[in-house]
Amino acid sequence: YRVGVTRYGSMDLPVLRGTASMSGLGWGELLAVDDEVIGVLTGHNGREILAVTGDTVARFVRAATRQPYRGFAHRGFAWQALNSDALKAHFGQQPTDPGVLIRTLYVGGTGSDLLRSGDILTRLGPYEIDPEGDIDHPAYGAIRFTLALNEATGDTLAAEIIRDGERRTLALQRSRFGEDVYRVHPYEFDAALDYAVFGGLVVQELSLDYLKRWGADWDREAPVRLLIEMRQSSLRRKGEPPERVLLINRVLPDPVNLGYEIGNAIVSEVNGRRVAGLTAFREAVRHPQGAFHVIRLLGGQGRSQLVFRAAEVAQADARIRQTYGIPTAQ
Repeated sequence: YRVGVTRYGSMDLPVLRGTASMSGLGWGELLAVDDEVIGVLTGHNGREILAVTGDTVARFVRAATRQPYRGFAHRGFAWQALNSDALKAHFGQQPTDPGVLIRTLYVGGTGSDLLRSGDILTRLGPYEIDPEGDIDHPAYGAIRFTLALNEATGDTLAAEIIRDGERRTLALQRSRFGEDVYRVHPYEFDAALDYAVFGGLVVQELSLDYLKRWGADWDREAPVRLLIEMRQSSLRRKGEPPERVLLINRVLPDPVNLGYEIGNAIVSEVNGRRVAGLTAFREAVRHPQGAFHVIRLLGGQGRSQLVFRAAEVAQADARIRQTYGIPTAQ
């Protein structure tokens, strides 16, 4: 089996990839080698399997015994490899020096309160970080340094950095993201889908579950604009206001929206108001711009705006709810 890194939600965790001796396996099956359990299956394609490592499961069990349960730690920063001599020279580094560049800080997560943009992170826990962002792990070999965030269950994690040419040691508080960090919902459990219907537009907040509607290869098959939001802007950076990515799922055909055959378009503004989620959307549609409702879409998606006559929408909404069996609350 090969050891790699896969993202679960917003965490980097070690996984095993390989070939099983049988096909038709299900999720949650135990993966064993020489009668020793080494992982739990989380996915498969024929005989090709993906499994979370046994060490990760054991750490989860240990963490779950602590009350209150804190969850696994999240990385509160974005980083960049320092793998070119020119880039290293720009930051005063020698070609063989270790470390990666801290680029962006999020509003929560490990390191978000003590690290700064421009810091060079050279060590995390017991591991020196090479310029590519890898560590030499005793069990996994060369693997991404972010795994060190959850190697232990203590409250803090030692980090060594270079800031303005000076070496410093920091005690990073291990913490997970709060709900307000996410612009794209990472997962949704035990909750009904929240959505709004306006003029036949079915509007909802973007989530990972929504993207997975495109199947096992969703990260290649889903609409490009939605994938960009997921890959580049799913987490809120420091200084940014709370918001969710809002999209038009589909249009329920009705005379009021004739010609608006769109789907998976991101909404940026409604009636001159920035909409940072469904709550803001529902409030914005209560305030038309004169005789019209104007919905602006993010650029590069075909149409730039949708316009409805305010006098027609209320009657149309009642008709659409009756036609499609939509609860009044939506």
